[in-house]
Amino acid sequence: MNDLFVSLVIPTYNERDNIGPAIQRASQVLATAARDFEIIVVDDNSPDGTGAAVQQAMATNEHVRLITRTTDRDLARAVVEGWRHARGNVLAVMDGDLQHPPETLAELLQAVRRGEGEIAIASRHVRGGGVSHWSLWRRAFSWGAACVATFFLPGILRHVKDPMSGFFALRQEVLEGARLHPQGYKILLDVLMHGKFATVVEVPYIFEERFRGGSKLGKRQVVQFFARLFRLSVESGHAARLAKYLITGSVGGVVTLGSLILLRTVTDLPLVSAYSLAVELAILNNFLLNEFWTFADATAKSADSRTRVIRFLRFNGTCVWGAVFNVGTFLGLREVVQLPVALAGLAGVAVGYVWNYGVNANTTWLDLFPPKARKAATEAGERRTQDRHSLPSPGYYHDAFTHGNRVQRFWHRGKFGRVLSRPRQHPILDVGSGPGVLSALLQNGSHLVVSLDRSFEVIRFAKETHPELCGVVADVRHLPFRPGQFRTIFFVEVIEHIPAQWSLDVLRELRDMLHPAGRLILTTPNYRSLWPALEWMVSRWGPIDYTKEHVNHYSPARLEAEVQAAGLKVISRESFFVVAPFLAHLSERAALKALEVESRWCGRWGSLLLLEVGRS
Repeated sequence: MNDLFVSLVIPTYNERDNIGPAIQRASQVLATAARDFEIIVVDDNSPDGTGAAVQQAMATNEHVRLITRTTDRDLARAVVEGWRHARGNVLAVMDGDLQHPPETLAELLQAVRRGEGEIAIASRHVRGGGVSHWSLWRRAFSWGAACVATFFLPGILRHVKDPMSGFFALRQEVLEGARLHPQGYKILLDVLMHGKFATVVEVPYIFEERFRGGSKLGKRQVVQFFARLFRLSVESGHAARLAKYLITGSVGGVVTLGSLILLRTVTDLPLVSAYSLAVELAILNNFLLNEFWTFADATAKSADSRTRVIRFLRFNGTCVWGAVFNVGTFLGLREVVQLPVALAGLAGVAVGYVWNYGVNANTTWLDLFPPKARKAATEAGERRTQDRHSLPSPGYYHDAFTHGNRVQRFWHRGKFGRVLSRPRQHPILDVGSGPGVLSALLQNGSHLVVSLDRSFEVIRFAKETHPELCGVVADVRHLPFRPGQFRTIFFVEVIEHIPAQWSLDVLRELRDMLHPAGRLILTTPNYRSLWPALEWMVSRWGPIDYTKEHVNHYSPARLEAEVQAAGLKVISRESFFVVAPFLAHLSERAALKALEVESRWCGRWGSLLLLEVGRS
């Protein structure tokens, strides 16, 4: 049932030639996408006659309303003014210059109506989105603004790829009690920081070129944007963390110098060795200060020693790169630009600080502190950003296994090698089989291997590629087999894609399908390893955003507990892959050797968990 009463707010200034077509196209979309709608044009007293053009549209369209502001000219505040007069249960915002195609409203409202997100954002930065003919300068500015936003508001780009979007729709309840004081031309940041919501979805769109009128983006708007960004950082408490991090870094400088003097005085270490040790002591000192002071409110929720060690390793690695950028900046400015030593040194320190804080806040401590205004929603249920257009093509993992890059091939072949080393009996069920790569490897003569996936397209690809497979399309929560039918069930890198509220029921369903003497082989990423940092990097630069695909995060302890709660017992457990797959880029032989060493010495720190379980 479509219960949407949509209030579309269009802020305008000097859009006389665009506002009429924008209203007409938006009305056509809303007439079919909503039960009822209103279009509220908020005009900042445009001297070009925009108000008159809106009044002309009102004469033939009863859904249009005009609000004229005479004392202020600010896009974000115009949007808030429109929301104050809105009567709908869904609020939407788009520009009046037709750079936001009104037809995308249908997808935004569909996402909200289906419950895919309380906020639906039209995004340029998810698969299928983009910009038409932007200049290099404008692309650089857009990318730079997003980076600055994620520096002052850590974590925002992990959840929303296009926080600079001015085209979105949301449930009216998101803004209840929210204190919005926007400034400039970016209202979405205020909504994300102060709104009350649990889920957000991004819908791709192409940002169109302006055909009439001129851009309103000028120096004044840029200054307003950075001013508001800093104010949001202060309001959310992130500015205080920035200051604490700076103080911690200064203390680290003192520790480095003091340790170096002490080591050179009481030991015979060479200068390079003494300095390296002094730097490492300073990194340890800085980590402890950040752990127990800068991010104390966040780390209290995850204070076990194993997690702290993982955070320290991430922090250490980030700081090493920070030192490289520091020295590189210093040498470049000193030797190439011929800046004075003091200025070149300060620039190097600044670059190192920006890198260290930006990366550590967004990776080392990222998952630990949602924005303050969103805590109520995240405590009720984990906030999950969904991108309906981020799913891989049906044959993606087949291609990665057969002719991907060296790291991809090593990863998938190494994973399947570990899985296939487990004893198995037929018949076999491969749950979440994807394109059938593992099922084909499991196939042996006339033995039965059933490939099961929820996607018809994926099973069709598997059958076309491996005709001998028995493919089944079904929901893993309701398997179409008789109890106890399978001697071995493979559940390889699937459970992390299943929402947490369903995972226990899924494991119970698999238990029921398992023969009393059968085995379930299960793998999933280990979120008590370096995997979260790896996932973040791959998602940023790869074709798939795994931070959105992986909605259920397991540690070894949590996975074992859930398996036992489902009536299963753990027979064996291992983890694998620390750095070995990445050495494959240089040499597969070196990668295999590293994998042997990791298996011996890093048994609990691998990026993938593998459990062999049976019925209790």
